[in-house]
Amino acid sequence: MAIITIMEQEEFASLVRDALAHLYDLSYLNRHKLNEVLALASLQDAGTLNLHRILLESIEQLRPPERVPSTASAWRPYLALALRYGEEKTTGQVAQELGISLRQLRREHARGLSMLTDLLWQKCTQAGQSLTDVDGEVERLRRFRAEKPASVAETLDSVLVTIARHAQAHGVRLTSTVTPNLPCVAVDRAILRQILLNVFNHMIQVSGQGAIHIEARHRDRAVEINATHDVGSNQYPPDSRDSGRISVAQHLLEACGGYMNISNIRGFSVSMVFPSCSPTVVLVIDDNPEMIQLYRRYVGGSNYEMVGATSGSDGLRLAQELHPSIVVLDVMMPDQDGWEILQNLKNLPATKDTPVIVCSVLKEQELAFSLGAGQFLTKPVSQQKLLSTLAACSAMHSQRT
Repeated sequence: MAIITIMEQEEFASLVRDALAHLYDLSYLNRHKLNEVLALASLQDAGTLNLHRILLESIEQLRPPERVPSTASAWRPYLALALRYGEEKTTGQVAQELGISLRQLRREHARGLSMLTDLLWQKCTQAGQSLTDVDGEVERLRRFRAEKPASVAETLDSVLVTIARHAQAHGVRLTSTVTPNLPCVAVDRAILRQILLNVFNHMIQVSGQGAIHIEARHRDRAVEINATHDVGSNQYPPDSRDSGRISVAQHLLEACGGYMNISNIRGFSVSMVFPSCSPTVVLVIDDNPEMIQLYRRYVGGSNYEMVGATSGSDGLRLAQELHPSIVVLDVMMPDQDGWEILQNLKNLPATKDTPVIVCSVLKEQELAFSLGAGQFLTKPVSQQKLLSTLAACSAMHSQRT
């Protein structure tokens, strides 16, 4: 993007003229600076044939509307370029076809070049502004990454629902496979949705008909999402990587610490690798197994991993073995009540700084806080209340560590 911002429009116009002069010299175009500029502006993928194509397509965009009479002067700049570069006619042949002198043709050609340069310049600057806006949006959402990790399975499901009609309208069938128990990713859910929407919409747009298969799986300390449209060799559009949507998705993904690989060796596939979150281990000490199971359901799809203990002795042992980030502690238990367990947790070096959430039907907040509890919840506990309290304790634990 820096090349676009520091380059003067006059220099840009000179690049356009030079590229047109060598439009059919593919080896020359492959090394052309305009190739790099357009790639950085997300208009293409720095490929020789793409630069050739984008220049011809941009000339076609100068074509006046059909309602403009064919004898009108508005057609001349467009035809001067289209006949010269699209049909490879000589200047003499172009002048003869338009019925104008060579001198007048030079004027119309100059007008056409000016219009073409303005069009390409506008595309570049708009693309630059678009990615600048994306930068600002990513920066705004970046602070939520660690606090609000996203569930891949849930987010992927929501994206597939969003694009279902769009895919159907293009005759594209979507299938997905998600590995069970995937860890959450260290990406805000809104950003994750935008990355997936941009990639999937692009693939639907250029794939024509057929099926796109999406697979999400665990990969080392990351989660990989692959989207593949397999149509066999040499059948996929050569410009399948040429999309502002793909560029924006890649930009967002890289800003979140991930990366993207694209291949059209056979069909077209996009591999997106997202950094995963290590689960936040929560130890629940409660003599009622059904209560432990309820809490597990409450945190389903989040980044919390619930470990249960149905006795005080088991709870203290697991607390020292697992070093949980949070302990959720019941009070009314046989043999050893929650107050004793809380005192033991606060006296053990390994657990003295671990936040403890006391859950009880007894309204003894003051006693709980005096013994070192970080939070107090009155039973019955709602899902929303548990999640918000866990989030508060997670923030407390992060500050201490």
